[in-house]
Amino acid sequence: MANFAISDGGYASIRQSTFTKCESEYNGGAFSVSIDSGGIFELIGLCYFYECKSTQSGSLGGGVIYALVTGQNSKFIIEDGAIFEDCSSFQQGGCLYLHTQLEGYIDINDVSITKCSANEGGAIYSYSESNGQLVLNKIRIENCESKSGGGLFADIRNGGSVILDEQCEIINCSGSEGNGGGIYANINFTSQQCIFKINDAIIQYCKANLNSQSTLRTGYGGGLFICGDGNYDASTNYLDFHGLKIFNNSADSKGQSMYIAIPKVAEWCQSGILGEYVKGNYSNKNSSLDDFYFQ
Repeated sequence: MANFAISDGGYASIRQSTFTKCESEYNGGAFSVSIDSGGIFELIGLCYFYECKSTQSGSLGGGVIYALVTGQNSKFIIEDGAIFEDCSSFQQGGCLYLHTQLEGYIDINDVSITKCSANEGGAIYSYSESNGQLVLNKIRIENCESKSGGGLFADIRNGGSVILDEQCEIINCSGSEGNGGGIYANINFTSQQCIFKINDAIIQYCKANLNSQSTLRTGYGGGLFICGDGNYDASTNYLDFHGLKIFNNSADSKGQSMYIAIPKVAEWCQSGILGEYVKGNYSNKNSSLDDFYFQ
Protein backbone atom coordinates (compact mmCIF):
# COMPACT_ATOMS: atom_id res chain seq x y z
CA MET A 1 0.00 0.00 0.00
CA ALA A 2 1.21 3.49 -0.88
CA ASN A 3 0.70 6.63 1.19
CA PHE A 4 0.61 10.06 -0.45
CA ALA A 5 0.81 13.41 1.35
CA ILE A 6 0.25 16.48 -0.82
CA SER A 7 0.28 20.05 0.48
CA ASP A 8 1.31 23.66 -0.25
CA GLY A 9 -0.14 23.64 -3.77
CA GLY A 10 1.54 20.35 -4.70
CA TYR A 11 0.17 18.04 -7.40
CA ALA A 12 0.23 14.30 -8.03
CA SER A 13 -1.69 11.95 -10.33
CA ILE A 14 -2.17 8.30 -11.23
CA ARG A 15 -3.14 7.60 -14.84
CA GLN A 16 -4.35 4.48 -16.64
CA SER A 17 -3.06 2.00 -14.07
CA THR A 18 -4.15 -1.39 -12.74
CA PHE A 19 -4.19 -2.45 -9.09
CA THR A 20 -4.97 -6.11 -8.39
CA LYS A 21 -5.43 -7.79 -4.98
CA CYS A 22 -3.86 -4.96 -3.02
CA GLU A 23 -4.32 -5.27 0.73
CA SER A 24 -3.71 -3.16 3.80
CA GLU A 25 -4.33 -3.65 7.49
CA TYR A 26 -5.03 0.06 7.74
CA ASN A 27 -6.71 2.75 5.63
CA GLY A 28 -6.84 2.23 1.87
CA GLY A 29 -6.20 -1.22 0.44
CA ALA A 30 -4.44 0.21 -2.64
CA PHE A 31 -3.38 3.61 -1.30
CA SER A 32 -4.22 6.43 1.07
CA VAL A 33 -3.85 10.13 0.34
CA SER A 34 -3.83 13.18 2.61
CA ILE A 35 -4.27 16.54 0.87
CA ASP A 36 -4.15 20.02 2.40
CA SER A 37 -3.11 23.65 1.78
CA GLY A 38 -4.21 23.70 -1.85
CA GLY A 39 -2.79 20.34 -2.88
CA ILE A 40 -4.41 18.37 -5.72
CA PHE A 41 -4.46 14.62 -6.41
CA GLU A 42 -6.06 13.17 -9.56
CA LEU A 43 -6.86 9.61 -10.59
CA ILE A 44 -7.35 9.90 -14.35
CA GLY A 45 -8.34 7.60 -17.19
CA LEU A 46 -9.11 3.90 -17.31
CA CYS A 47 -7.70 2.82 -13.95
CA TYR A 48 -8.78 -0.66 -12.83
CA PHE A 49 -8.93 -1.90 -9.23
CA TYR A 50 -9.75 -5.55 -8.51
CA GLU A 51 -10.07 -7.39 -5.17
CA CYS A 52 -8.43 -4.70 -3.05
CA LYS A 53 -9.02 -4.86 0.72
CA SER A 54 -8.71 -2.96 3.97
CA THR A 55 -8.73 -5.69 6.58
CA GLN A 56 -8.36 -4.45 10.16
CA SER A 57 -11.11 -3.51 12.60
CA GLY A 58 -8.97 -0.67 13.98
CA SER A 59 -8.81 1.15 10.64
CA LEU A 60 -11.34 3.62 9.27
CA GLY A 61 -11.56 1.78 5.97
CA GLY A 62 -11.49 2.31 2.24
CA GLY A 63 -11.07 -1.05 0.54
CA VAL A 64 -9.28 0.69 -2.33
CA ILE A 65 -8.67 4.35 -1.41
CA TYR A 66 -8.73 6.40 1.76
CA ALA A 67 -8.72 10.15 1.04
CA LEU A 68 -8.56 13.02 3.55
CA VAL A 69 -8.94 16.47 1.94
CA THR A 70 -8.51 19.55 4.13
CA GLY A 71 -8.65 23.24 3.34
CA GLN A 72 -9.70 25.65 0.61
CA ASN A 73 -8.51 24.75 -2.92
CA SER A 74 -7.46 21.26 -1.79
CA LYS A 75 -8.91 18.69 -4.19
CA PHE A 76 -9.16 14.94 -4.75
CA ILE A 77 -10.50 14.00 -8.19
CA ILE A 78 -11.33 10.68 -9.85
CA GLU A 79 -12.43 10.97 -13.49
CA ASP A 80 -12.59 9.47 -16.97
CA GLY A 81 -13.42 5.81 -16.52
CA ALA A 82 -12.07 4.30 -13.29
CA ILE A 83 -13.43 0.80 -12.56
CA PHE A 84 -13.61 -0.79 -9.09
CA GLU A 85 -14.66 -4.41 -8.72
CA ASP A 86 -14.89 -6.97 -5.87
CA CYS A 87 -13.26 -4.74 -3.26
CA SER A 88 -13.99 -4.71 0.47
CA SER A 89 -13.36 -3.08 3.82
CA PHE A 90 -13.71 -4.59 7.27
CA GLN A 91 -15.01 -1.21 8.42
CA GLN A 92 -16.33 1.62 6.21
CA GLY A 93 -16.21 2.18 2.48
CA GLY A 94 -15.83 -1.08 0.57
CA CYS A 95 -14.28 0.90 -2.27
CA LEU A 96 -13.75 4.51 -1.16
CA TYR A 97 -13.50 6.27 2.20
CA LEU A 98 -13.80 10.01 1.47
CA HIS A 99 -13.27 12.58 4.25
CA THR A 100 -13.49 16.25 3.32
CA GLN A 101 -13.27 19.17 5.74
CA LEU A 102 -12.56 22.92 6.02
CA GLU A 103 -13.71 23.57 2.42
CA GLY A 104 -11.82 20.62 0.96
CA TYR A 105 -13.33 19.30 -2.29
CA ILE A 106 -13.79 15.79 -3.72
CA ASP A 107 -15.12 15.14 -7.24
CA ILE A 108 -15.91 11.60 -8.42
CA ASN A 109 -16.73 11.60 -12.15
CA ASP A 110 -17.32 8.76 -14.65
CA VAL A 111 -16.72 5.82 -12.32
CA SER A 112 -18.07 2.25 -12.05
CA ILE A 113 -18.17 0.40 -8.71
CA THR A 114 -19.36 -3.22 -8.71
CA LYS A 115 -19.68 -5.96 -6.08
CA CYS A 116 -17.98 -4.13 -3.23
CA SER A 117 -18.78 -4.60 0.46
CA ALA A 118 -18.15 -3.13 3.90
CA ASN A 119 -19.65 -2.77 7.35
CA GLU A 120 -20.99 0.69 6.38
CA GLY A 121 -21.06 2.09 2.85
CA GLY A 122 -20.70 -0.91 0.56
CA ALA A 123 -19.23 1.21 -2.23
CA ILE A 124 -18.53 4.63 -0.66
CA TYR A 125 -18.32 5.98 2.87
CA SER A 126 -18.38 9.78 2.90
CA TYR A 127 -17.63 12.02 5.88
CA SER A 128 -18.19 15.69 4.98
CA GLU A 129 -17.74 18.32 7.68
CA SER A 130 -16.84 21.99 8.18
CA ASN A 131 -17.91 23.05 4.68
CA GLY A 132 -16.18 20.14 2.97
CA GLN A 133 -17.86 19.09 -0.28
CA LEU A 134 -18.33 15.79 -2.14
CA VAL A 135 -19.76 15.83 -5.68
CA LEU A 136 -20.69 12.65 -7.59
CA ASN A 137 -21.19 12.68 -11.38
CA LYS A 138 -21.76 9.85 -13.86
CA ILE A 139 -21.19 7.16 -11.26
CA ARG A 140 -22.70 3.68 -11.38
CA ILE A 141 -22.80 1.65 -8.17
CA GLU A 142 -24.13 -1.88 -8.63
CA ASN A 143 -24.44 -5.06 -6.54
CA CYS A 144 -22.75 -3.57 -3.49
CA GLU A 145 -23.57 -4.51 0.10
CA SER A 146 -23.11 -3.38 3.68
CA LYS A 147 -25.04 -3.49 6.93
CA SER A 148 -26.28 0.06 6.24
CA GLY A 149 -25.89 2.14 3.10
CA GLY A 150 -25.37 -0.61 0.54
CA GLY A 151 -24.26 1.89 -2.09
CA LEU A 152 -23.39 5.07 -0.20
CA PHE A 153 -23.13 5.95 3.48
CA ALA A 154 -22.99 9.74 3.91
CA ASP A 155 -22.20 11.35 7.27
CA ILE A 156 -22.73 15.11 6.88
CA ARG A 157 -22.16 17.67 9.64
CA ASN A 158 -21.08 21.25 10.44
CA GLY A 159 -21.93 22.68 7.02
CA GLY A 160 -20.64 19.75 4.97
CA SER A 161 -22.27 18.86 1.66
CA VAL A 162 -22.90 15.85 -0.56
CA ILE A 163 -24.32 16.37 -4.05
CA LEU A 164 -25.37 13.66 -6.52
CA ASP A 165 -25.17 15.92 -9.54
CA GLU A 166 -25.41 14.16 -12.91
CA GLN A 167 -26.31 10.64 -14.08
CA CYS A 168 -25.76 8.80 -10.81
CA GLU A 169 -27.05 5.22 -10.60
CA ILE A 170 -27.33 2.96 -7.54
CA ILE A 171 -28.61 -0.42 -8.66
CA ASN A 172 -29.34 -3.67 -6.80
CA CYS A 173 -27.51 -2.73 -3.59
CA SER A 174 -28.48 -3.90 -0.13
CA GLY A 175 -28.37 -2.97 3.53
CA SER A 176 -27.97 -6.54 4.65
CA GLU A 177 -28.52 -6.11 8.41
CA GLY A 178 -29.51 -2.46 8.83
CA ASN A 179 -31.08 0.41 6.93
CA GLY A 180 -30.74 2.16 3.60
CA GLY A 181 -30.33 -0.39 0.83
CA GLY A 182 -29.14 2.25 -1.63
CA ILE A 183 -28.14 5.24 0.51
CA TYR A 184 -27.87 5.87 4.25
CA ALA A 185 -27.47 9.55 5.18
CA ASN A 186 -26.85 10.78 8.71
CA ILE A 187 -27.11 14.58 8.78
CA ASN A 188 -26.31 16.75 11.79
CA PHE A 189 -27.96 20.17 11.75
CA THR A 190 -27.11 21.01 15.37
CA SER A 191 -24.48 23.72 14.82
CA GLN A 192 -24.79 24.53 11.11
CA GLN A 193 -27.07 23.67 8.19
CA CYS A 194 -25.78 20.93 5.87
CA ILE A 195 -26.40 20.22 2.19
CA PHE A 196 -27.62 16.95 0.69
CA LYS A 197 -28.89 17.34 -2.86
CA ILE A 198 -29.90 14.81 -5.50
CA ASN A 199 -29.96 16.62 -8.83
CA ASP A 200 -29.93 13.54 -11.07
CA ALA A 201 -29.91 9.99 -9.71
CA ILE A 202 -31.64 6.64 -10.09
CA ILE A 203 -31.99 4.24 -7.16
CA GLN A 204 -33.41 0.91 -8.33
CA TYR A 205 -33.79 -2.68 -7.07
CA CYS A 206 -32.19 -1.88 -3.69
CA LYS A 207 -33.26 -3.53 -0.44
CA ALA A 208 -33.06 -2.97 3.32
CA ASN A 209 -33.06 -6.30 5.14
CA LEU A 210 -34.36 -6.94 8.64
CA ASN A 211 -31.93 -8.42 11.17
CA SER A 212 -34.21 -10.17 13.65
CA GLN A 213 -31.29 -10.77 16.05
CA SER A 214 -30.40 -7.10 16.38
CA THR A 215 -31.62 -4.91 19.24
CA LEU A 216 -31.58 -1.94 16.84
CA ARG A 217 -34.31 -1.09 14.36
CA THR A 218 -33.43 -2.56 10.98
CA GLY A 219 -34.97 -3.11 7.56
CA TYR A 220 -35.98 0.52 6.90
CA GLY A 221 -35.56 2.53 3.71
CA GLY A 222 -35.08 0.22 0.75
CA GLY A 223 -33.80 2.96 -1.51
CA LEU A 224 -32.87 5.74 0.88
CA PHE A 225 -32.69 6.14 4.66
CA ILE A 226 -32.16 9.58 6.22
CA CYS A 227 -31.69 10.34 9.90
CA GLY A 228 -30.18 13.24 11.79
CA ASP A 229 -29.94 15.58 14.76
CA GLY A 230 -30.81 19.23 15.18
CA ASN A 231 -33.45 21.22 13.34
CA TYR A 232 -33.40 21.44 9.55
CA ASP A 233 -34.32 24.90 8.21
CA ALA A 234 -36.60 24.11 5.26
CA SER A 235 -36.25 27.66 3.91
CA THR A 236 -32.64 26.93 2.88
CA ASN A 237 -33.65 24.17 0.42
CA TYR A 238 -30.42 22.39 1.36
CA LEU A 239 -32.24 19.04 1.36
CA ASP A 240 -33.40 18.79 -2.23
CA PHE A 241 -34.33 15.56 -4.03
CA HIS A 242 -35.78 17.15 -7.18
CA GLY A 243 -33.74 14.90 -9.45
CA LEU A 244 -34.34 11.60 -7.64
CA LYS A 245 -35.83 8.74 -9.64
CA ILE A 246 -36.59 5.74 -7.48
CA PHE A 247 -38.01 2.40 -8.70
CA ASN A 248 -38.67 -1.14 -7.45
CA ASN A 249 -36.91 -0.93 -4.11
CA SER A 250 -37.98 -2.89 -1.04
CA ALA A 251 -37.67 -2.87 2.75
CA ASP A 252 -38.52 -5.63 5.21
CA SER A 253 -39.84 -3.04 7.69
CA LYS A 254 -41.02 0.36 6.38
CA GLY A 255 -40.25 2.81 3.60
CA GLN A 256 -39.91 0.71 0.44
CA SER A 257 -38.35 3.66 -1.39
CA MET A 258 -37.50 6.12 1.38
CA TYR A 259 -37.51 6.36 5.18
CA ILE A 260 -36.99 9.79 6.75
CA ALA A 261 -36.34 10.29 10.48
CA ILE A 262 -35.26 13.89 11.05
CA PRO A 263 -36.66 16.68 13.25
CA LYS A 264 -39.10 19.05 11.52
CA VAL A 265 -39.69 16.59 8.70
CA ALA A 266 -43.21 17.99 8.24
CA GLU A 267 -41.86 21.45 7.40
CA TRP A 268 -39.55 19.95 4.80
CA CYS A 269 -42.35 17.94 3.19
CA GLN A 270 -44.53 21.06 3.01
CA SER A 271 -41.87 23.29 1.43
CA GLY A 272 -42.10 24.16 -2.25
CA ILE A 273 -44.99 22.92 -4.40
CA LEU A 274 -46.63 19.58 -3.51
CA GLY A 275 -43.58 18.30 -1.64
CA GLU A 276 -41.23 18.88 -4.59
CA TYR A 277 -38.04 18.86 -2.49
CA VAL A 278 -38.76 15.41 -1.08
CA LYS A 279 -40.47 13.09 -3.46
CA GLY A 280 -38.51 13.11 -6.73
CA ASN A 281 -40.48 11.08 -9.28
CA TYR A 282 -43.04 9.89 -6.70
CA SER A 283 -46.57 10.37 -8.05
CA ASN A 284 -49.47 11.14 -5.70
CA LYS A 285 -51.71 9.43 -8.24
CA ASN A 286 -49.76 6.35 -9.27
CA SER A 287 -47.24 5.53 -6.51
CA SER A 288 -47.84 3.33 -3.48
CA LEU A 289 -48.23 4.89 -0.04
CA ASP A 290 -45.80 2.23 1.24
CA ASP A 291 -42.98 3.77 -0.81
CA PHE A 292 -42.38 6.62 1.63
CA TYR A 293 -42.33 6.69 5.42
CA PHE A 294 -41.74 9.83 7.49
CA GLN A 295 -41.14 9.74 11.24
